[in-house]
Amino acid sequence: MKKNLWYLLLVVFSMNLFVACSDDDDPTPDPNPDPTPVEEVEWSDITGTYGSDYVQLNGSEAASGKTITLGGSSSSTAVITLVNIIPEAESVEFDGIEMTKSGTTYTFSTEKQVNETLVSIAGTITPTYLLEESTSKGIDITVTRQITSGIAGDWTLNFTESKADFDIQTDSHVLMSIFSQLIPMVQRLLAARVEAVTLYLEEDGTFDFSWRTRGADADTNLADVMANIGGDIDLTPLMALLKIYYYTENSEVFYIALDKTLISTVGAMLPLFVEGLELEDILALMEDKGGYYALLINLKLEDNSAVFYLSKDQILKVAEIPFIQDLLPAEYAAMLPTITSAIETANQFDITMGFSK
Repeated sequence: MKKNLWYLLLVVFSMNLFVACSDDDDPTPDPNPDPTPVEEVEWSDITGTYGSDYVQLNGSEAASGKTITLGGSSSSTAVITLVNIIPEAESVEFDGIEMTKSGTTYTFSTEKQVNETLVSIAGTITPTYLLEESTSKGIDITVTRQITSGIAGDWTLNFTESKADFDIQTDSHVLMSIFSQLIPMVQRLLAARVEAVTLYLEEDGTFDFSWRTRGADADTNLADVMANIGGDIDLTPLMALLKIYYYTENSEVFYIALDKTLISTVGAMLPLFVEGLELEDILALMEDKGGYYALLINLKLEDNSAVFYLSKDQILKVAEIPFIQDLLPAEYAAMLPTITSAIETANQFDITMGFSK
């Protein structure tokens, strides 16, 4: 009996020892555990094409129809292509872009000279599936234009001090006789209506202008015109979208550009506000530049002098627009066929306007 009792005590002691050892092996809980690991972002997660909803141009949301494509084999060799975003070129490629990764976000910035415009891009990209709010884009891309030529600034043509001039070359004495009579008439017509014109060419590539009619106390700009022709219609939202851009090529060609989306919106309403003016008349004078239509004006730039001029072919296109013909006084309108015929036969016929800063 004593022997059996001894064996029982030995078994109980062994079980207690085993349990104590097992408790000693359990890990002690960490009072400051590490946060949940951040999900790794692969380069392929952010490559692709981003629409205009993700793009800002000079701080304003870009119009529709514009895209940015992000590609490349790794962040060290990223390639970004702008499509229809800037008026200077339908497609602009930036290669060798270094992307900086922080957690789940990539950031980047780079720039490129496109003729006489410095185009800069910067932004952050986060894969949308990692965002807490499904409505967030996860993308912020800004495109900035900066005009690097001497054309940027405010330019004024004062018709009291200067005038529209003409550069004509013809071998016909008869044509020169006709032009010598017509040119003073056109100059008087302009000077009788307009006292001065001012161009506002901002460094960010946006364009605005104003003019002062003869005898007026203040200048008129495009916003004033829209307010007057709108009547009871509130055109404030439209004016917020109405941005005109400009750029130059080799300081010899000046372009005034309008976004295609804007033109289609405004163009549909033109007949409501300006009787006789059709969208097709405007587009006939412009060149297709991808996401923009641009009006080409020849340029001679020197220091504080800028001469803008229309060539023979451009003048004839303008003369064909019925709306322009209706603007002319009756005596000039009757002479228009004779004038256009004379211009067609001239070797050179330029209308020039000289502005100064």
